[in-house]
Amino acid sequence: MVRLSPLDAVHRGLGAKMAPFGGWEMPIAYPSGTLAEHAACRTGTAVFDVSHLGTVRVEGPGALDSLQAALTNDLTRIGPGRAQYTHLLDPDDASVLDDIIVWWVDDEVFDVMPNASNTERVISAIGGTDTTSTRAVIAVQGPTARDTVRSFCPEAAGVGRFRVARVDVLGHACTVAGTGFQVGAVDVLNQKAGLFFYSLSGAVAQPFQGGTMCIAAPRQRSAILGSGGAPSGNDCSGSFGLDFNAEMRANPARFAVGDTVTGQFWSRDPADPFQTSLTDAVRFGLCQ
Repeated sequence: MVRLSPLDAVHRGLGAKMAPFGGWEMPIAYPSGTLAEHAACRTGTAVFDVSHLGTVRVEGPGALDSLQAALTNDLTRIGPGRAQYTHLLDPDDASVLDDIIVWWVDDEVFDVMPNASNTERVISAIGGTDTTSTRAVIAVQGPTARDTVRSFCPEAAGVGRFRVARVDVLGHACTVAGTGFQVGAVDVLNQKAGLFFYSLSGAVAQPFQGGTMCIAAPRQRSAILGSGGAPSGNDCSGSFGLDFNAEMRANPARFAVGDTVTGQFWSRDPADPFQTSLTDAVRFGLCQ
């Protein structure tokens, strides 16, 4: 059964084009068009309904240990009131099952935010309770997003990047987090969310291997490294260089001439490990 966002009637009233996505019927475009929405997000403020994302509540005395055992990043590097980007890996081949943001809401309360279609898979790996149907999630993004939120809730606007707080918003108890990214115009990606992700034409469930990428636990590093590069210790440090020739030699069935590869890479400021930046999208075709 297709699920509906709590804001479904609002979307339809505004003329949104609705379509199935991850088991939900969600708005994929408004009459102004995706490019106009993208421009608004890059120059002003855009609001996205991301209620289709899952929320898994993991709580109690064993919650932290359970998440530490299941996810790649190290939650002990942060604490209550913070959020962390991480991955759930396949226990058999270490392929990426999902990328996830964890909100550490309270001492023994965590909200794990998987992608839309992966909630059940995440619950089977980490336990917890599916609370997706009990809330709506609204992402306010863009260079003037804080000013927009400040106009009706200064406390919410003050929640920092990768911070989490419980805030009363217009008389409603809300959890506010400084996380997230959402852009529909894939061909003009230029996001600054501080996350790494990649895609290839066709479904590829596992990351690059053969020394060209690592998602290392328990430290949060992801990078595509050149064939001459090597992770330093456990943090995948090193120069960033794309070398698909080496990858194609190592895994000839993975790629084909004409495939399109898209990637973005995130880096940390050594002086502040919680500050990250994201490169512009790199998109190119593979040819002989």
